Amino acid sequence: MNELKMLSTNFKKTLESINEKSMEIAPLLKSSRHIFFCGTGLGEVIAQEGALKMKELTYIHCQEIKIRNLPNNFYNYFMKNPKSPVIFVVCDKQPDKMQLIKDIETLVEKADVMAIMVTDIKDKAMREKLTKLTDGRIFFVQRSGPALSALLCVLPLQRLAFDLTIVLGYHPDKPRNLAKELTTQ
Repeated sequence: MNELKMLSTNFKKTLESINEKSMEIAPLLKSSRHIFFCGTGLGEVIAQEGALKMKELTYIHCQEIKIRNLPNNFYNYFMKNPKSPVIFVVCDKQPDKMQLIKDIETLVEKADVMAIMVTDIKDKAMREKLTKLTDGRIFFVQRSGPALSALLCVLPLQRLAFDLTIVLGYHPDKPRNLAKELTTQ
């Protein structure tokens, strides 16, 4: 019961913290033709969900890519298209967190991407470093254990998809070409 109360509290805190940040970031993505999502481990699954939700609502090409594939496959694209939005999901408890952050730093410095991040990192120094790296385009969610934090990391991506849909002038509850109900004969 205590865990359920903690989750409820963390859920409310996450929702309160992401709304304004999402409305601030959404207009920056309005002119984007492609949005990329990156993560490893649980972050990869979260990135896949975020890409799918964004694609469904905004009709923008969204793709989840493995962070390890960035230098090989997408580096040239980012070099030719500076300020391309890349949304990174970094979970605090993943074993390769520091290497992932180094890879993100390299990509931001060399390819000049528009980095947006979703993370549950609690370390104050690391939070400041990531905020500076992303120019303040970062969503901090409450850490609630590996699996529950992963669920909370999905919320900012869904909210960003919603806000970008509104900015683009589409109706978020009526996406075209997406059946919202089961049709039977």
